Amino acid sequence: VIVDTPWNDEDAPACLSRHPRDVRECAVPRFMTSYGGVPDREKAAAKAAGAALLDFTRILCDKTSCPVAADGMIRYRDDHHFTETFARSLAPTLDKALQKVLEAAGQP
Repeated sequence: VIVDTPWNDEDAPACLSRHPRDVRECAVPRFMTSYGGVPDREKAAAKAAGAALLDFTRILCDKTSCPVAADGMIRYRDDHHFTETFARSLAPTLDKALQKVLEAAGQP
């Protein structure tokens, strides 16, 4: 089970167009990682199913916020979906996490 992405109160590209000189103005506050019960609902689902839980919040956010643009790329295409470019950049991290889950389950 993968924990949902942090939700923003507004469309990221629209915010970035209003704040081109300081993209920090558009960052998602870290407390939004708990919006709608996230990650509590995913933790409960993983526990009920006996499944692994993958939480990438520490990669997406710092201690106070989750940037919508960083490392030369826009991360969000709306209020909570990643851009294709950012999603592709996360592929190695996801692969590594999945490998750990498979190894723990005794799979190659």
